[in-house]
Amino acid sequence: MNAYEEAIRQYGQQQQKAVWLDIGTGAHMPLTRLLLKYKVAEHVYAVEANSKTYQFAKTLRENLSDEEKRKISLYGCYSKDVDWHAQNPRPNAIIHEIVGCVSSDEGCIKVMHDTIKNLNENVSLCIPYSIGTLCMPVSRPKLSLTSSFCSFLLCTSMRIVKKVGIQGMFNPPKDAFLCETAQFIEKFILQDYVKKPLDKCRIFKTKFIVEKSTAKWAGFYLAPYILTSMNNTNGVGEINALKRMTNWPVHYIQMYDYRNGRNVKKGDKIHIVFETDLTTECPTTSHTFETETTLDHDDELDNQDVENLLAFTSTNDHLDPLKDTDYELIDEHNLQNHFSLEYMKRVVDCYDEINPITGYAPNQVLNTDQIGLELELHGDRTLTYSGEKSTWDSVRSLGATTHSYTIQPTITMGGCVLNPLYMCLKEVSGHISENLKKNLFNAKNIVLTCSKSGKLTSSLVTYWRDHCLIPNLRSRTLLLLDSLPYQVHPDVYKELKHFEYRVIPPKTTPIIQPLDIYYNRQHKKIVRRIYDHLRLDEIDINLSERNNLSKLQSLAHSQMSQDADATFINQQWIVEKIHRTMRFVTERWEESYDNCFVDYSECGRKLKLSDASRNLILSASGKQKRSSYVLMKETTEKHKKYVVSKTIGNYSDREGLKPFHVIPRPLKPETHISDTLWFCDWLKG
Repeated sequence: MNAYEEAIRQYGQQQQKAVWLDIGTGAHMPLTRLLLKYKVAEHVYAVEANSKTYQFAKTLRENLSDEEKRKISLYGCYSKDVDWHAQNPRPNAIIHEIVGCVSSDEGCIKVMHDTIKNLNENVSLCIPYSIGTLCMPVSRPKLSLTSSFCSFLLCTSMRIVKKVGIQGMFNPPKDAFLCETAQFIEKFILQDYVKKPLDKCRIFKTKFIVEKSTAKWAGFYLAPYILTSMNNTNGVGEINALKRMTNWPVHYIQMYDYRNGRNVKKGDKIHIVFETDLTTECPTTSHTFETETTLDHDDELDNQDVENLLAFTSTNDHLDPLKDTDYELIDEHNLQNHFSLEYMKRVVDCYDEINPITGYAPNQVLNTDQIGLELELHGDRTLTYSGEKSTWDSVRSLGATTHSYTIQPTITMGGCVLNPLYMCLKEVSGHISENLKKNLFNAKNIVLTCSKSGKLTSSLVTYWRDHCLIPNLRSRTLLLLDSLPYQVHPDVYKELKHFEYRVIPPKTTPIIQPLDIYYNRQHKKIVRRIYDHLRLDEIDINLSERNNLSKLQSLAHSQMSQDADATFINQQWIVEKIHRTMRFVTERWEESYDNCFVDYSECGRKLKLSDASRNLILSASGKQKRSSYVLMKETTEKHKKYVVSKTIGNYSDREGLKPFHVIPRPLKPETHISDTLWFCDWLKG
């Protein structure tokens, strides 16, 4: 959306206003609201053909100010169904986002052609300025674990298709590229191209020269390219899905079974023919691909007639995005006879954009959690001299260490931290006076409230829903949250459309809730280091004041969300977490979640412990003065068998025991693997 905002901002610098037509405005009307925000619209005609989306947008419009409602006319139909030339005022500028993963996939050219013709070609500006589709031949990509949810909530990783097929990817791996530069297989300057007669059969031919020394060609990426403004000197107006994550996934088309890719070397040519029918609103697009190599292959698939193998035909049926909500998958053995962009769109919409395990795309799954923080954070450990009877700690205020406030962050399955952060302070009266509000620090990434306890009440949960959740809702949204009573009440979410929420079972959030697993600790660490810095350097700043708390949390939240593609979970992190080697994790990286649960009691070096010794360790768990060294002596005395303390420590770790001088957590039951699998299945249902 930043690229669209840049184009609108550039138009606003001309200090002119236009009458805009927003085609496919969407439930939240983002482009229409940007036009009003930058004051470049005399009036906006917003059009939405999807009936449910139209009703949502209609409700949103009713909640706008009278001035904004006066400037917006909302239509629940196709843009071709309205005589725009007869409207008063008449539209003279068009803005839209009807671009598919393949740029012409949603019939953008046909829609724009008919609309501009309806306006007697009297259109002064069109946003976006141009659209296109980039193509890049690739070897079979190897995805890292881009989603922390898949690893710890669902215990799986996103896997590349193994058979001939199509997969949607966000920010696909660049190391799979066989060439340095992608090429356009279609490109349109919209305002000029739509004035020409539309092509019934538009054919584009190009070729790639492999630049890698040796590789195995498996398929190619198709990625949308959008230029929202002709002036793109700073690059802000460009949307390139091969360079960064966008709202549109990149299509990975796998041409061969993963074992039977084509071996290519530097200098080999890959010829591509791209055929498009621009005369329909949902065009059917088919491709023919040929390769020129000098190597022989022994694989059975490569011994077939190459022309018969690659002569893909297109189907005459097309996907109606308003009616066809389901379809039958084509058998993979017959896929080559039905291979077309239309079929690719169906598969991606049904399978790849939507994770087959969760049923949602990564940016549609949210997790939120309430975090309690003391007004003054302090450490519980310090260095001192041996033999000291009493060790003292220094804090600015004892009261600030016992009183707390609440923050509530929200993250997505894709690893993005959403704005704004919800923050609830503790106020004796339960509200902030008007005089105090005038002097409060206004942080753009913070929504600030208060209560008598510093915790969220039912009304404050509703306020969070309206100001933090709803602005981040997608076309479909799944919210994962813990079992706090106010936030799981059905009345809180009953008015939300295309929205579901799942409650994580009590007492399991420290183990499986994503925010608890990796986010909350990092956020608190940033805050605690600032407190430590002030104490160590004796800086006279009271961070427990309202304004300073707001500034502190605004800074910490911006640090946590500065990288939109950040993912905190990686292979090295997992290696340290499960106390295994990098080789062990790498070998199991793409296994399904059924195979990810390992009984570590049978792994590694066998522990030479008798049943009697094991029972002794279990009975000593949680009791003071029963360290590993004490147990080592008891085992030697009672069972006449010498055991080193390291063996005792290893056994306690494998059984889920904490060190002996603290209260242990419950032992892992025999059903812990089946229980976790049940929870994954429950999330899928």
